[in-house]
Amino acid sequence: MPKQTLLIVLFLASFKIFAQPYDPTADPIDFIGDIPYNEQETIRSALNMGIYVSAYTVLTQNAITSPCDTLYDVDDTISGCNWTTLPWESKRAVVNNIPGFPGCIVIATYMVKDCPYNPFIRQIKLVSYTTDFYLPGSNIGCDSLASYLDTNDLQEKNFRLSYIEDYLYQSISEHEAGDPANFSLCDPYGNPSSNSIPRQIFYREMPCKSKVLLEIKKVSETHYLYVNVPCTTVTGCCKTWFTFCKDSLGNVVTHINRTPVGSICNGFPTESVIENIVYSFSINPNFIGAVITPTSLPCENTCN
Repeated sequence: MPKQTLLIVLFLASFKIFAQPYDPTADPIDFIGDIPYNEQETIRSALNMGIYVSAYTVLTQNAITSPCDTLYDVDDTISGCNWTTLPWESKRAVVNNIPGFPGCIVIATYMVKDCPYNPFIRQIKLVSYTTDFYLPGSNIGCDSLASYLDTNDLQEKNFRLSYIEDYLYQSISEHEAGDPANFSLCDPYGNPSSNSIPRQIFYREMPCKSKVLLEIKKVSETHYLYVNVPCTTVTGCCKTWFTFCKDSLGNVVTHINRTPVGSICNGFPTESVIENIVYSFSINPNFIGAVITPTSLPCENTCN
C-alpha cells in the first residue's frame, strides 16, 4: 500500500501536528459496514492518539463555512427548525461499503446538526475523507480505491471523486438516520408512506465548485491533497436530501433528491483562488522548503 495519504479536504489549510497522548474525550468513531471487531479496535486506538486525533481536531476547527451551511428555507422550517441557531457536532466514521470496492476502508470527518423539534431530520456536512490509511505494523487501506482515483483525465477524476462522495454521504446519512427497525414502512411503490414521517437527512453545498489537487513534496515524503473551492459567485445553494423507509421484508429503501439550481458552471477556478491556497500552505512552518504543485479540476454543477 502506498505510504502517502490521499486526503480530500474541504478547508483551505492543513496542519501536521506532532504526537500527543491518548485523548479519552475524543469524539466517538462510528463504523459503517462489515468491519471485523479487531480491525475496529486497531483503527479506534490509532485515531484517538497522536497526530490522528490532532489532525481530526484541526479538520473540525478549520472547516470552511459557506452561506449554504446556515441558510434555511420554507421546506426546512416546516419541521420547526431554525438551522442558523443550531450548533454543528463533529464526528468521525470508518466506512467500507463503497460499491465496487468491497473491504476498502474510507475514514471520514463530518459534522451534524440535529433538529430538536423533529428527531427524524438532521443536516450533515462532509469535512474530509481519506482513502489510504496507514498504521505502523499493519496495512489498513485500499490500493484499488487509490488506483481508481489515480487518473490524469481531469473530467474523469471529478466524476470518480463525486462517486465516492455521493456514497459517503448516503452511508453516513443512513447511519445518522438511526436504527432501521424504527424506520416507517414504504408504500407499495417503495416510497415513504404519505401518512408517516420519513426519516430525512440533507446537506447543502455551493452549486458550482471545483477541487484543486496539491502535490506537496518534501525530502522524505509526499502528500496529495484535494481542496474544494468555489468557482463563481452564484446565488442559491444545491440542496440534496435523503429519505429512508423499509419494505415489507425489512430492507432499507433510500431515495435521493436534489433541488436543481439554474446556474452556469464551467471552466476552472480563478488563478487568485489557486494562488491563495498555495500561499496558505507555503507559509505554514511544517511545509517550509516543500515544493507545492497545484492542479485545478474543472468546475462542476453539484446539482447534476
